[in-house]
Amino acid sequence: MGFSITAQRCLIVLSLIGALLAGLPADAAQKDQSVDVLWVKQQNAYLGASDLYLGDERGRVVTRNGNIVIICAPPHWDVLIFNKKDKLGLCLSSDEWQKSGLKAVESRVKLSTAKRSPTFDTALHLDCWESIVPANVMVFTENDPLVFRGGREQKLSEIQFRCTRGMRFSPHMTQFIIGLFNTKGITDLPLSLFNQWSDGTRSPLYKTLSVKKTKLPLSSFDYPTGYKKSKNIPQTLLGSTDMKTVTDFMNAIIDEDQQGKGK
Repeated sequence: MGFSITAQRCLIVLSLIGALLAGLPADAAQKDQSVDVLWVKQQNAYLGASDLYLGDERGRVVTRNGNIVIICAPPHWDVLIFNKKDKLGLCLSSDEWQKSGLKAVESRVKLSTAKRSPTFDTALHLDCWESIVPANVMVFTENDPLVFRGGREQKLSEIQFRCTRGMRFSPHMTQFIIGLFNTKGITDLPLSLFNQWSDGTRSPLYKTLSVKKTKLPLSSFDYPTGYKKSKNIPQTLLGSTDMKTVTDFMNAIIDEDQQGKGK
């Protein structure tokens, strides 16, 4: 009888331990899971330092001094642009993302139909495609499309564009990348885009500083919750502080216009 009771107690204890082990590893495994990603560090003329993390089926971008996070992940691959400081968010479906794109940096010429040549980027140690496209347009330089800032009119003579060659991304990540750079028709990862001006100067819209493989916790691709819904992409990227700058600028223009009409 004593043996039977002891055996029963052992079975009870073992069953409890089994239940705990059956329940805990799911959470523990979730926390410990990591994702292999391509870590691309870029410098962007309007967004500043930007870190792109591109996995097989997940993407994450951190930019504007770490305040803006852009997530694309399963199961629907919606793109969420999140402003951490103002707790603002804008969620776009995959179709909406394709139609709008981020539009922070966009070429003045169509790149998808431009002739490209194979080359090797010695700084990044990467095989690349390079396109040098003639341009003959007048544009305002030093003019931030996100925050209204005065510039000067200058003639753009050509655009120099580089993207990866032979690097494959999943269809979902390809669409995510296309929206980030507004490079419809190009399935490669943009690495750099330089404007060559008629006066001989050259300025980057964006350029890649490094590309390497790393790991990120799976939780890095969780969509933020509890945010206020933003009206549009500029409002999300700018937040309350910069939006006030834009509003003040627009009000000043309206005031000047009204004053001019009153004279």
